Amino acid sequence: MAHKTKLQSPVALKWTIPEARLKELKDSIDGSLCSKRFNVSNIPDVQYFLVIYPNGSKEDRRGQTWITLYLKCSDNIKIEAEFCIKVASANFEISSKHIFDKSFGRGGKCCTTAELFDPEKGFIVDGKLTTEMDGIFMTEKEEADE
Repeated sequence: MAHKTKLQSPVALKWTIPEARLKELKDSIDGSLCSKRFNVSNIPDVQYFLVIYPNGSKEDRRGQTWITLYLKCSDNIKIEAEFCIKVASANFEISSKHIFDKSFGRGGKCCTTAELFDPEKGFIVDGKLTTEMDGIFMTEKEEADE
């Protein structure tokens, strides 16, 4: 007989993006930048990364900067995620809970594209944007009884 074990994995990443890379996409239709991908330590075949869309990811988001957490996983796993994305220098923070049952992204509007490049708003400091994400991913794993 099998039983289910709940697996939990804390996750975190810090991503620094040069202002010049962001400016290249300031007027793009759906241009984006991706952070490095990270493996979830105790949940096999699951990776996470951040994506930023300096000018939105679709037409109704043009002129908005969005930051999104993406999970890359197989379709036969369900990941419950609680996470927070921050840009501390601009006092921006978005928290979310989401159940991922396929590779998907979840995030939110960070600011307008104009605000992203406005020095008074504090998103870009010393020529770079630094964003951080931390959270916990949870899933259930079936294990055979001994």
